[in-house]
Amino acid sequence: TERGSDVQFYFVTGFGDAGGTDPHGISANYPQFGNIPASDNNDDKGIGARVSFSLLKNKVSFGVSGYHCRYSSQAAPVASMWMFGTDGQLRLGDTELRIGYIYMNVGMPDPIPGFLRAGYYAELGQTFGVWKLLMRGGQSQNDNRVVQVTDETIVGGALLYKPGPVQLSLEYSRDINHLPIKINYDYVAFRVVMGF
Repeated sequence: TERGSDVQFYFVTGFGDAGGTDPHGISANYPQFGNIPASDNNDDKGIGARVSFSLLKNKVSFGVSGYHCRYSSQAAPVASMWMFGTDGQLRLGDTELRIGYIYMNVGMPDPIPGFLRAGYYAELGQTFGVWKLLMRGGQSQNDNRVVQVTDETIVGGALLYKPGPVQLSLEYSRDINHLPIKINYDYVAFRVVMGF
């Protein structure tokens, strides 16, 4: 079809505060973003939605997402988070452009002020027969109140080779956000992916 759309809603357990560490050391109620708990720690549920559109036989696509959940335990003061994201893709022949942005507003128990998490990326790809060249860049910050080793500004690329169901790729990226607390700025990977 020339255009299409998709709408998704979901309800999940959501994030918890068990194991989360406030980098300021102010609050014991800090979200644990790394692991989703096996059981919920409160009566609320995480609610999310995504709406996406495609136009011109999928040459142009665009999506927006939203999510909300309480992460604090039932016995603790209420603390919740909101997430909003958007992404898009443009395909012109053998050339592809992808972009994305995410913004998160994380509340903390009163009277502690909340914080922001955000990130964005862009990727430009060019196909040459069975070869594909990718150039990438992006930035992320997990807590705007403090400078952390996880604050990154990444630039890099990848070379992909896919003559059939097996895809080989060589990837490299470098973090150009230099901080005294970091010890590694480079990432190199060789990947083999098989599709069925």
